[in-house]
Amino acid sequence: MSDPKHVLCQDCLKLKPYTYARHCSEELCECGGDFCGCPHCQITIEGLLVGETKAAILGTQCDIHGWTPEGIKSEEAV
Repeated sequence: MSDPKHVLCQDCLKLKPYTYARHCSEELCECGGDFCGCPHCQITIEGLLVGETKAAILGTQCDIHGWTPEGIKSEEAV
């Protein structure tokens, strides 16, 4: 049995169950971002779900801290 696929918001990193509409940007995230469910995002999702934070392993532009399946909350003052 395979694990269910998800889509990953490209802005806040929120996870949602995979649907073709979400993957094709026909349904946006609550933050306004596009979802993606491509094979590369599936690898990123798997890493996030096991607690990985390093960009080199996740395939992200930077290390990810404070992630939950509900995404990363934006900080008002950085």
